[in-house]
Amino acid sequence: NHNRILFHCGMAKLKDLVRVMALTLGDPEKSVNVHAMHLRKAKLLSSTGRGLHSSDMRPSDATNLLLACIHVGTAKDSADVVARLRSATKHHSDEVRGRIVASVPPPAAAFQKLAARHTLGTALDTLFKEWASHGHILAEHIDEPFDAIHLDLVTTAVGWKAYLSFWHGDYDWVIDYGQSRPEFDGIDLVHDRKNANAAGRKLLLQRGHKQITVHVPSASLKAIAGCLGENRAMVEARRRAI
Repeated sequence: NHNRILFHCGMAKLKDLVRVMALTLGDPEKSVNVHAMHLRKAKLLSSTGRGLHSSDMRPSDATNLLLACIHVGTAKDSADVVARLRSATKHHSDEVRGRIVASVPPPAAAFQKLAARHTLGTALDTLFKEWASHGHILAEHIDEPFDAIHLDLVTTAVGWKAYLSFWHGDYDWVIDYGQSRPEFDGIDLVHDRKNANAAGRKLLLQRGHKQITVHVPSASLKAIAGCLGENRAMVEARRRAI
């Protein structure tokens, strides 16, 4: 039928992306719609036309809606938080939760082409684009798809950390990103926290060293990417079966 043709051609509209995002993350569709509303107002989602003539969703739309849904905070803060998370820059950490981080990017052509100090937004856009186009992301050194690719977003009193992990067999490559809250801009958070402004000091007093981690598994990321491309028929079939 007509809907199946739309899915096969990859003509994802906002309502499709909202539906898949809610399904894969286990969030109420109403909640995802509220995030989408705030992102549209801030021009962080494609939003021209209506119905069949509305904008097709792009990888950046998937990235922005995902970040809005998984950040720890209220929906009205979504646009501001997403803008900051998109600009979170790649760090050069030596260790992430006990795992050694490779000094080179994961062996996937699209990621090896990214700048050394690229952002989380660019990385997720690239991930969704590649997955939507090909249905997999190859680990090129062995010419096989990665076993898993997942995202962890850690919210703390001073900002956010994100870890994008690529797994194959006994090996994993972790790209580490970080971004501070506006209250801590320009401050060395390791050595100079006492000079944070009043709002920053209040945050530290309220939240201390508490942190909240949201894990987005490989299956969820792949389903979201699938709704952007030719694999959307598979996503819709899965949705109907649940």
